[in-house]
Amino acid sequence: MSKDENKEQAKYNTTTELAMEEARKIINGEIEAKSYESINEILDEIDMEE
Repeated sequence: MSKDENKEQAKYNTTTELAMEEARKIINGEIEAKSYESINEILDEIDMEE
């Protein structure tokens, strides 16, 4: 057996898996990436999520 055959696939938590899926969809043009004009816009969105 080669070294590569002995390596296990990395396992990620659910949050990481969802983030990677979202990134793939953005790359493939399936969803639009968010963009912000300022740090205040980002912070306002975070505040609204809480």
